[in-house]
Amino acid sequence: MTTSYILEKQEELRAIKKLERQAEKLIRDKAEAEKKAAAKADSLRLAAKMARINGDEVAQAAAEKEIAANAKVEMVAPAPVEMERARDDKGHYVADDPSTPDINEAFVPKKTAPKKKAAPKKKAAAKPKAKARSKK
Repeated sequence: MTTSYILEKQEELRAIKKLERQAEKLIRDKAEAEKKAAAKADSLRLAAKMARINGDEVAQAAAEKEIAANAKVEMVAPAPVEMERARDDKGHYVADDPSTPDINEAFVPKKTAPKKKAAPKKKAAAKPKAKARSKK
């Protein structure tokens, strides 16, 4: 027999894993789209080069137009957001409200602190020069 907090923790882990799988799928899809775009750009570049070699100015102009049109298209995938447990004023965890199934109140986006500028490096103090010894 498992207790409720263990079941809740298992559900939270399932939700986190689901989000991670969705993020991985977006990354894979983006990489695949980039590969397809690169392959299409290569084929267009080769078609333009072959048209230039054969002296076909009309085909060359059409290929260069298509290359320029495809260069502007770019897919932007949303960046994965790190989540952390929500806390109340006392620092206790906030529970998820079951009346809102589409919103998880137990997790909030992780806050990132602004990066501090590095302090300038101090110059090393000059070492005193050794006195010259006289030979006797």
